[in-house]
Amino acid sequence: MLKFFRKIRQKLLSENKFSKYVIYAIGEIVLVVIGILIALSINNWNENRKNNNELSKILIFVKNDLKADTLGLKIPLEAYKKTNLNIQKILDKEIPKSYFDSINKVNFEKCEFCSHQSVAYNHIFIQDKGIELLKKFTSTSSDTLISNILSFHNVYKEFFNDDNNQIKNLGRENAALLEKYNWYPEFRANKYNSDYISYISESNEYQNKIATYKVFSTTAVMDLEDYKKKAIKYIKILEENYPEK
Repeated sequence: MLKFFRKIRQKLLSENKFSKYVIYAIGEIVLVVIGILIALSINNWNENRKNNNELSKILIFVKNDLKADTLGLKIPLEAYKKTNLNIQKILDKEIPKSYFDSINKVNFEKCEFCSHQSVAYNHIFIQDKGIELLKKFTSTSSDTLISNILSFHNVYKEFFNDDNNQIKNLGRENAALLEKYNWYPEFRANKYNSDYISYISESNEYQNKIATYKVFSTTAVMDLEDYKKKAIKYIKILEENYPEK
């Protein structure tokens, strides 16, 4: 009987040791898992911090591009506005015939209404280096601000491409039509010719050409002014959220 109880006791002790070992092993596994999770969390935190720093640098780049645009686009904007103003004065007959009759070889270069108003072309270009960096960095981003900036740039880049192509092609077509006139060489050389002055002051063809041109150049002015207004808005947001250090 005693031997029987000893066997049971030894079995219980053996089972108790095994239970302790199992608990110990589980504890070790839990510690390892916790360590791995902590390491992953630290790594993710470092990676997120690194990405946020990189994103901040790119958005500062974008902001500076927008600032450059608001300055650089003043040139085509003011040029088209000035051309449109001159065209409207001509179409409204605000420039008297006596003005054109007074033009001669001496004062021709100073005549602001003597250049052919429907062949002027002012290239519209917006910066895109920062935007291209942003596209690569945030290809899967759902951030609203970033999405809006990318969409804003893409829309106006397309608008400006259309404006450039339409006005450039129209200007070329209008210039080609002038080749039939004897005064064309003087026109190309920007030299005075009385027949050319008569053309821009009296010709219905000229009136029609500048009227059509003004339609497209007015669209360009509207696009430029809208872009500038929205660019300034995004510059302000980026300066508030991503200040340069």
